[in-house]
Amino acid sequence: VGFLPSCWDVMRRPTAKRFEVCLFNCSMSFFLFSWQVHEKAILLPALPACLLLPQYGASCVVLLLAASYSLLPLMLKDQLLPSFVILTVAWVALAVATIQATSRGHLSLSCLADPSQWRHLGAFLSAHARLLMHDSSEISNLSGPHGRRARAQDRELVARRMAERCRIRDDRTAAWSALAGCGFGWTAVLVCVCGVLAGLFCLHMVVPAPERFPFLHEYLNSVVCCGVFVASLMLGTFYQYQLPEFDALMSISEGATDERAKERERE
Repeated sequence: VGFLPSCWDVMRRPTAKRFEVCLFNCSMSFFLFSWQVHEKAILLPALPACLLLPQYGASCVVLLLAASYSLLPLMLKDQLLPSFVILTVAWVALAVATIQATSRGHLSLSCLADPSQWRHLGAFLSAHARLLMHDSSEISNLSGPHGRRARAQDRELVARRMAERCRIRDDRTAAWSALAGCGFGWTAVLVCVCGVLAGLFCLHMVVPAPERFPFLHEYLNSVVCCGVFVASLMLGTFYQYQLPEFDALMSISEGATDERAKERERE
């Protein structure tokens, strides 16, 4: 039931980007609803989540942070706590530092000192990564009006993504923010999740579990992480249904190929 909406949508409107989101939804559904799932099975949805980082950077960071924290009981059992803490802190610092940008679009660590700039997390990196993910060689091979149209539409997609991530609202982006509940920005979500997980970690390390509830810390870990995973599945399904009916670059290249074939037939 968890992945049927995504599979139905990708079969009805097949595109490359929709397929990537469907991979995440299917793997997360398997992890949530499988019988006696292992802790390390969270790597199944974590891998397609990494593929979605250029498009949905901050939300994927929240998911991957919760996925890392869900392995805490296993890390304690295997005596890997120092490595776990160092790598988790390094991951959060690297993610925040790389998706933060100045108003010029240059990546910088100094902008982290200004809390007013935290609302723009992921804006410019997401746009630049989205541009690099396009098949630039295929665009350059298109000559004439098709090449100009491809390059113009490519720039339009990048500008649209930058506007959305920078909270530049029009009717569509305002409706999206109201529906997704992101009016206060993904930075607040990331800070809240980091605070909750850090508090649970300190509680686990400092306060021993009561004798009446010996697995209280593991229970809290599962409840919080499960909530993030369920919300990620719902949000991923929503993201998939908001994708366009077709990939712009693919449709342009297909149109150019068809016209070339017609010209050859005329010759």
